[in-house]
Amino acid sequence: MSSSRRRTTTPTSAWVASKAIKILRKSPMSTKDLLLKLQDDHKCEIHYDTVWAGRNKALAELYGTWEESFKLLYRWNGHLAAATALDSHNWMYPVAFGFIDSETKENWIWFMEMLHKAIGDLPTLAICTDACKGLETAVKTVFPLAEQRECFRHLMQNYIRKFGGDTHSKMYPAARSYRVEVFQQHLKPVVEASTEVLEWLQIHHSLLWMRCAFNPDIKCDYITNNLA
Repeated sequence: MSSSRRRTTTPTSAWVASKAIKILRKSPMSTKDLLLKLQDDHKCEIHYDTVWAGRNKALAELYGTWEESFKLLYRWNGHLAAATALDSHNWMYPVAFGFIDSETKENWIWFMEMLHKAIGDLPTLAICTDACKGLETAVKTVFPLAEQRECFRHLMQNYIRKFGGDTHSKMYPAARSYRVEVFQQHLKPVVEASTEVLEWLQIHHSLLWMRCAFNPDIKCDYITNNLA
């Protein structure tokens, strides 16, 4: 029989898996690309579903199953960093995620660098984060032109622990105000109740948390990052 002729027997998913392990170990490959490579290398016809099943078996052999990986989540002693965005219909979608062992400046810079690889350099970009200095520094380092916003919910958690009292209710309409004069009107009784508030905000919460300061070219006016 000539080596150029096609095989008459039908390869099984187990046969595909045995061949795919070596291939996938060297380079990730889609089911379609794997099918074409196997057919070309072995001069045979293989059904797409057979390659799909064989590829899954090979991946499970190489990296374990999704179920096994999920069980490991409960034993991870680290953090899941995630970046979430809004589309033009105001629906959320995940952009990037990664596991870090601790919330250090170096780890946040690494995550931001990976995010930068995913989205590139955008002409207008707003990044809303928690009140975390390491994360704030990472955003400035990797996205120096981005508008940095701070989650108002996290700000208020810190505010209430620091100042308490009833004046904190005025902070919410202040943050939601679109006009500067309305923002100042709501903030006035807060500042009058405690002269330390302004200095505390400038030192510990200097990022943008009020709508009146947001770039109007960015059509997202969320004041919290509950989205993430």
